Amino acid sequence: MSLDLSELDIRSQRVGEKLTAYFERLIALGELKPGGKLPPERQIAQSLGVSRASVRDAMQELAHKGLIERRTGRGTIVLDSQGFGGSLYGAMDRSERSVAQVVDLRQAIEPAIAAAAAQRATPANLLQLKTVLDTSHAHLPPTKSMQQDYEFHLLIAQATQNPLLVTLITTTEEWLSDARRASHSTKAGRAVSVAGHRRIYEAIAAKNAEAARLAMMTHLNEVAVYMSERRNARKHR
Repeated sequence: MSLDLSELDIRSQRVGEKLTAYFERLIALGELKPGGKLPPERQIAQSLGVSRASVRDAMQELAHKGLIERRTGRGTIVLDSQGFGGSLYGAMDRSERSVAQVVDLRQAIEPAIAAAAAQRATPANLLQLKTVLDTSHAHLPPTKSMQQDYEFHLLIAQATQNPLLVTLITTTEEWLSDARRASHSTKAGRAVSVAGHRRIYEAIAAKNAEAARLAMMTHLNEVAVYMSERRNARKHR
């Protein structure tokens, strides 16, 4: 398996944290599949020009979070961290996972996740959030904008350092795909999303948990209002 590690900024003393966040993101996005093998520590270290100790620290943290398993004679294996979410999703038919119900779920959990991220985010987490935010804008194609939206919310969950919360976000992504596609189909909808993300990031970067909670709640409410207005407009055409 080959990995593109060129996007990592390793010009800091927190190399282990950045490596951990990077691999968490690849696993959560499905770019590293369950059962797949990571490159040897020596190869990762040589590719990045960092010490094996930094790579080892990152691997130990990933193993502690239940994302990988280090098996003698087989190397480092990616584990299925989304088994719970996948089984829950599959057990529900479409009528049981309506958009309104999923929005209710997001409003119940994501403000708390944002608050926790503000308290626990590492510099590596903040760097990844800012990278996604800086490349998000209303002029993106809908598909790319949807991906950026999901990745931003996923990175917030990862910043809590709680893999169970990451699983909740990946589960709701399956349920929210139709709503997210609709909200990102217009430039106005994409602008609403980016503006909300910017406020959330600023609160998390400032380590202000209450501001992050309120920013997330406001963002989710704004998206819900926009979606409702679009539905009503279509009905009256």
